[in-house]
Order: sequence, then C-alpha cells, then structure tokens
Amino acid sequence: YARWPKALRFTAWLVLSEIAHAVAENPEGPYRYVETVLRGRGPGHWDAVTAHNAKIKKFGNKYYLYYTSTRGVSGRKALEEVARKGYGHPKWWLLRNNQRTGVAVSAGLKGPWKRLDAPIVEPSGPIIRLTVNPAVCRGPGGKYYMIVKGDKPGAKRFLRNEALALADTPLGPFRVQPRPVIDSFDTEDASIWYDQAEKRFYAVYHTRGRIGLVSSTDGIRWGPAFHDTVCPKEVFFRDGTKWLPQRMERPFVLTDEKGKARLLFVAVKKGNRSGNVCLPLGRRPTYRADWKSLDRHPTPRWFREAKLGIFVTWGLYSVPAFSKRGTYAEWYAHWVKTGAHGGLERRFHEKRYGKEFRYRDFTSLWKAELWDPGRWARLFRKAGARYVVLVSKFHDGFALWPSREASKFRGYPWNAVETGPRRDIVGELARAVRRAGLRFGTYFSLLEWENPLYDKDPSRYVEEQMIPQIRDLVRRYRPAILWADGNWVQPDTVWRSTEILAELYNKVPNYLDFLVNDRWGKGLRGLCGDVSTTEYGRITGGRKRLQARARPFEEVRGMGRSFGWNRLEPLEDYLEGDALVRLFVDTVSRGGNLLLNVGPRADGMIPLLQKERLLALGKWLRKNGEAVYGAEKGPLGPYPWGRTTVKGRTLFLFVFHRPDSGILELKGLHAKVKEARFLDGDARVSLKLEGNDGGGNPRIRLEGRLCPGVRVIALECEKEPASPGEGR
Repeated sequence: YARWPKALRFTAWLVLSEIAHAVAENPEGPYRYVETVLRGRGPGHWDAVTAHNAKIKKFGNKYYLYYTSTRGVSGRKALEEVARKGYGHPKWWLLRNNQRTGVAVSAGLKGPWKRLDAPIVEPSGPIIRLTVNPAVCRGPGGKYYMIVKGDKPGAKRFLRNEALALADTPLGPFRVQPRPVIDSFDTEDASIWYDQAEKRFYAVYHTRGRIGLVSSTDGIRWGPAFHDTVCPKEVFFRDGTKWLPQRMERPFVLTDEKGKARLLFVAVKKGNRSGNVCLPLGRRPTYRADWKSLDRHPTPRWFREAKLGIFVTWGLYSVPAFSKRGTYAEWYAHWVKTGAHGGLERRFHEKRYGKEFRYRDFTSLWKAELWDPGRWARLFRKAGARYVVLVSKFHDGFALWPSREASKFRGYPWNAVETGPRRDIVGELARAVRRAGLRFGTYFSLLEWENPLYDKDPSRYVEEQMIPQIRDLVRRYRPAILWADGNWVQPDTVWRSTEILAELYNKVPNYLDFLVNDRWGKGLRGLCGDVSTTEYGRITGGRKRLQARARPFEEVRGMGRSFGWNRLEPLEDYLEGDALVRLFVDTVSRGGNLLLNVGPRADGMIPLLQKERLLALGKWLRKNGEAVYGAEKGPLGPYPWGRTTVKGRTLFLFVFHRPDSGILELKGLHAKVKEARFLDGDARVSLKLEGNDGGGNPRIRLEGRLCPGVRVIALECEKEPASPGEGR
C-alpha cells in the first residue's frame, strides 16, 4: 500500500509517497505494518521521485509489484515545498506529467525486490502524457492485460481515460491498444481480474459518487457490466452506522483461485483519518411475491441523488403528431377510434390519410431517417440529466425492440425492427446513453389497445405476452429503471405484479442499481414500488399519499401539455426557461426528481423549442448543480421568495425573485451561518447577514440588483441546519 508523511498536505502523494508491506491473519484485517519496500530511487533513475499506486500480483512462482513514479525535482526540501503548495507549485504539472508505470519482482513477499530500469508502458493511442494506476491480470490465452490511466487526447476539459495494454510476460513491455476501456467520463484506479467460471474480464474503478464496474469477454472491447455500480461512496459498519468519507478511492478486488470476486478493498479519507476498508461481497437479499416483502426493497442511492431524468415519448403516433390542444398526442389511435374531442382527430385522420388508412399503416410512414441516438444522448447530458427513460412500448403495443411476442399475437409485424424504422431503437439508445455516462431505463405499458389476446383473455395475455416481453426487455438491455404504466384498468392480481417484481428483484444482474415505479395495479399509485410518481403534479390521493411512504417521488411531465409531439401545441403552452427551472427547483426542494419529457418528431429530430429549453436548463445546472445533485429536500420553507435544499452543513437558497424589502427571511434556521456566497460567484450583489446568532430567525439583506433568473446562495452553517421533514 502507499503512504506519505501525514504532516504534509494530501498532495504529498506525488512526491513523497512510499510503498509499504503490511500483514494480517485474515484478508479482512486488521493489518500490521512490517516494512517499507519501495521509495523513489533518486536522480538518474526514471523512478527518481515517489513510489505510488501499488498493485501486487502473483504469476507463477514470483510476485510482481506494479507501481508509478516520476522525476523532475530532487532534494527533500524541494519535494516538501511541492507537497505543501500542491497544484499551485510551478513544478507540479512537470512532475505530474512525467509519471510512468514500472514493476519490481521478487521470489517472495519479504523481498528483495528487483526493479526494471525503465517504465513498462508508455502513453499512446487513447491516452497521452502519463501512465498511472496500473492493474494487471493474466488472461485465458496466457497474455497479460493491463488497465492503465492517462489523459484523454483532445479533451476540452480535464478528463482521464482508462486504456488497455497487452504484453506477453508480466514484465512487459505493455503495448497500449487503440480501443479505450472507459473514455466518456472521468475515472481512476481500475482493478482488473478474469472470472474463469463466467469466462469474462471485470474491472472496478472509482468515479464521482460511486465505485463502478465494467466487463469484457475478450479483454479488448469493454462496456458497463450488468450491474455497473458496485456501491455508492459510503460505508456501512457491522453495528449499522453509516460513514460518508470525503474520499473513497483505489478499489481493489480480492478473488479466489478461480477468479470469483470475494472482497472489495477501498482507500478512504475523512479529515485527518485515512486508511483502508474491506467490504465483503455477499449474497443478494431475496424477496417474496407479496407487497410486504417487496416494500423492503431499497430505492438506490443513485436515483435519490440524480434529480433530473429525460423521458422520451416516440413511436408511430409521432407521424400524425396531432391531438386537441392540452391532450396527449400519443393517444392518437384511441382518439380516432373513439371519436373523442368532438371527432377532431378522426376528421383529421380521414382527411389527411383516408378512411381506409389503419393506425398500423403508419409503419410505412415512420422511417426515423434523421435519428442519431448519440446526438440525443449528448444533448441529454448537456441538459444536466443523469438518466433517460425511453417509451419502449406504449398502449398501442408497438415495440421499439425486436419483440417476438409483439408481432406473434397480432399476426403482423409490430415492432420497430421488423417494420417502420427497421432499427433496434431501445438497444441503440441504451448504448448511446451509457456511453454518455447516463443511466438508462425503459417505460413499458401493461395494457394494449386492440390486442386480440388481451381483448379476449387478459390473463392469457399476461402469461403469454406481457411477462415474456418484460423478461426479454430486462434480459437484453439491463435497464436501471422499469417504468410501468397502463395499470389502471386491472388490479395487480390480474397483472401478477408481485410475482413479476419478486422475480426482477431476485434475478436482475444489476440489482443494486435497479428500481421500479408505482404503476402496477388499479389504485396502487403512491402505495408500492421504489418511487412514487406524480404526473403534471397529480396523483390519486394527493400529496398526503406521498407522505405516507418513506420513498422519493418523481414528477413526470412534458415541457408543454403533451408527451408525444403535438403539432397543435402553441408556444404559450410550453414552459418558459425560467419557469422550467423554478418547476425543477420546487420538485427537488420537496425531495423529488423531475422526469422531463421530450417528444421527438417522426424523423428523429427533437423540436428546436424543446432543445432550447433543455440547453437552458443545462446551462443553469452547470453553475448551480452543487445545490441540486445529491442534495436533500429543503428543511425550511417554502418561502414566498424561493425554496431550499440542504447538503450536510450547507443550506442552499434558491431565490426566485428579490423581495420588495430586499431581505430574505429565514424563519426556522437555528444554526449560525459562517459564510454566505452566490454559487455563480457574482460579486455585484453583496449579502449582509443580520440576526445571525442561531436564534431561529436570521435574515439576509441583498444589497444590489439581482440578475434575472433563479439565483442560488450557499450558506455554510456551524451545524446541520435541520433534519429534513417529510415531504410538504
């Protein structure tokens, strides 16, 4: 393991780290320091300064200690100066970019360790400048696979790539391959192994908020594992207490002799405390097919912290894109059949397409000729979303993936691969969304219109079509969310909801990430599932029903009044940019997520007005996301002037408008404020604290003119402002 002088700053890792040897009676520890085995060798060597990033492996009858080092500064005094000044020292980036990976070899753990005289891997291809964080395993064909980190070429912002390098021996030289392991988001500290039973490579890594997992069948082409989050960056001890370290890095997986993962080690730091924690990789919990058991399923932390998702409503109904103003255009088939809205949609249909033109004939017109899933995913990420939910099958039953059952019981092609666009829309978007670093979910309608099997025998439909479709969807695409709908026409016993959910909770590979919503039977909204859903602010039973369960809620709605694109929707029906931000903030302040809908055109392009609203929201989030992502619902308010959220000892104030008095009253805040600042760094308005004695009624006087839009003020308090109450 690596260590460096505690008296110096954390940044001393770059210049004064050493690799030490510790032993324990059991893998779980506790470990006892024995000796230091590697330090920087001094001037004249490639590894002159520091020894860091230790990873030890046994291949054959020898031990190989992989490490990183650097050169460029000499002398203890000069190195300590670099450590104290950190990133601001003029030699910091020279030392940082000179880092390389090497190896020392020994016949035993007690040494002696013989180092090579040169690094074993150089940056090339998907990484530049440096090679650090080495992790090596032996593959089934006898080659050695290394994951190593470097900077991403051409990145507009600071971004590190994980690359794969190959060698014929554990001593190298390792040759970097052109295809990166991870390059769409910033990661560090990969640890690689090969599972012989599964015949698959795995690698853990750390990134913002979580320890992640990727996998590969050949060691070259990598992607997110079925369960791509090993754990959030939090530690639960055996006594039930939870610890949130400031840093949780350097994940390492200990396997058995067959490559089956058994223990996860992570390095942690909080304040002046640092060390290693061992997390056992145990069995998953099991659930019975009853609501009491299913209600024990936890809502994943990632969802609670994500706050913003994108809902995509796209299908055959996007071709006519026509319904009465203020109604759902995706219900076009139903409106035409029933003659709803005074026959508006039926008259349009007969005039535009002809009386003999059936809804299923829209497959000949839906081509999605301009659709680029990567462009969608990049837009959603730029909007600040953390997850995407695609309507995989609406009430019309048309499946956006190659569902055999969708066509089987209708007697004609009824999925997007056999007809229409002739593309696996679910699969293509899932890959693009995950490449963009977002989570992917699928909406699935339980009911179907004009399905002969459902119309004749709903129970047979559930058994022979619906359940097989859900299994197929989950098996193919590993959604993090299964978002059910169309539940209101049958009780949960007809849908066999408890049976389905127990099977999913017990069998999905990504079980720690997985969640379902609350639409699983007539009258069950807000009473089941991992998240309660409101739609345009509405839910059966009202907000009191939300308060009855300790679950987050999710508000799903469009920017206008329809989910599917509606050509009759005028500009005034769309939320303006500031109104959208206020809606989002209000939702988050009450402990919810916003699942914001986009309704693409039939050709695959997102209408410009919707795109503009997304980009405006993303621009606001880039300045103020600290107050949103991972924050808890506001302990105070709502106030006439705005809303609040909280994160630890930081209280965030979302100022919708400046009160006439120029004073923000904070009634109920029983914590002294140490500092007040605008998140966007605006110094044109000064913040003057009054009554700041912890007595429960401090005030902030705004001296100056606020810029338009929702402004965010961060208050650093001496203690946590309050325990958030239940949803208001």
